[in-house]
Amino acid sequence: MDKEPNQDALISTLFRLLETRSWHDISLADIALESGTDLAELRARIDGRFSVLEKFARQIDVEVIKAVDPDLKGEPARERLFDILMSRLDALEPFKSGIAGLARSARRDPLLAAQLNRLACTSQGWMLEAVGISRDGLIGALRIQGLVLAFSRVLSVWLKDDDPDMARTMAELDKVLRRGETVLDTVSRFCAAMPSAAGRRRTAQERDDLQGRAEA
Repeated sequence: MDKEPNQDALISTLFRLLETRSWHDISLADIALESGTDLAELRARIDGRFSVLEKFARQIDVEVIKAVDPDLKGEPARERLFDILMSRLDALEPFKSGIAGLARSARRDPLLAAQLNRLACTSQGWMLEAVGISRDGLIGALRIQGLVLAFSRVLSVWLKDDDPDMARTMAELDKVLRRGETVLDTVSRFCAAMPSAAGRRRTAQERDDLQGRAEA
């Protein structure tokens, strides 16, 4: 993917600063100075600090999508998700310390947490698309938000997992995907039953109306 000049520098600078500072202690001037970018040039490229996170998320999305194994196409949905989310963690590894700092800031700032959730929903929607799982309609929206919540739980384990084999992280990912699959299956059956239930109510009402007219 073509990148704007200094995009990598802006991203690496922000995450390096997040290793030791909170989100609100990092200014645009800090990012410009540490990345060797003039502040006016920085303004020409981004709208604010969150723009750097958006560029980062898009860059990770592209990297992960390019690495999707086409041989997984026939595998169950859970296996496809497991593979792409582990690939995502591999792509995030160089930024792990900065991500830990960002997570600490988000726990203290509901507005930042909400912004990150919106960004994560966009990324996880692309992850679903990349492995051939529908993201459309109500069920698709539930899939996306559920995957965001599941991945956030996995991230909390991953941030503390120093094992190169990431055994704890993989176990957590497998657990949350199995649990999410069960919940979503229940929701899907409920949604599928709604039209037929509504039809039964309408039929009962029609019978009552007919009976009322007959008695009149």
